[in-house]
Amino acid sequence: MSKKNSNKITIEELKKENQRLRRENLMLKTELEELHGHPKKEKRGKYLAAFQRQSKNEQLFSKKIYFGYLYAALQRTSVFQIYSQIIHTIRRLTFIRITVIVLLAIFAAVQSSAIFVIATSFFVVSLPFTLLVSNSAMILTFFGRKKINGINRERIQGKTITVFFPKKGYSPAKTPFLCGMIYEDTQKEGHITVVVSPYVFNTRGVSGKTGKPYFSARYDPPGILLVRSPYYFTLKKKIFSESAGITEIY
Repeated sequence: MSKKNSNKITIEELKKENQRLRRENLMLKTELEELHGHPKKEKRGKYLAAFQRQSKNEQLFSKKIYFGYLYAALQRTSVFQIYSQIIHTIRRLTFIRITVIVLLAIFAAVQSSAIFVIATSFFVVSLPFTLLVSNSAMILTFFGRKKINGINRERIQGKTITVFFPKKGYSPAKTPFLCGMIYEDTQKEGHITVVVSPYVFNTRGVSGKTGKPYFSARYDPPGILLVRSPYYFTLKKKIFSESAGITEIY
């Protein structure tokens, strides 16, 4: 009997010791993760961010025209999301909607005609100016489009195309793999490499250095056609159809 009891006690002690060691192991693991960060979580976070950026670019540049691209980009802004949420809430709450309408009516009634004229004039004057500034690159592209289209049609016609959509800040130092892919792509026979610049006015090329100013497109050696976002949609609509095939890399 005593032998059985001693064996039973030994097994229970071993179980308790095993549980204690597991707790210590878990505590040490937690301390190490806090000390050195969470490499797996950080890696997953980087992959997720890259995937989300790729999905966003693919959705934006899949639009047929530039205005569709602008509207899709606007829908992704926090301001538009707040506005949509407010409108959704107002639509659901009839009382609030009616109250807002009544308050707006009262506000409009008490305003003098002079203030109304000034506000309306300011809006009418500022709207074209705002549109002009925000779409200046697209407007300048429109006036020189015929000549540029003719040049780029000769470059693209009958060739295969690879279109790259890099993010802001790309350079051989920061994104060596992407820039290496772009330069390697230029070495193909019967092929042209198109890079859609993420900038509106910046003249930086794939080399990471600033180059000649351009509004729509610029041809950089050894064979890179650097284009602005508005002009990309012109190429997509009028010239890419004359190529031998297109590959898009986001």
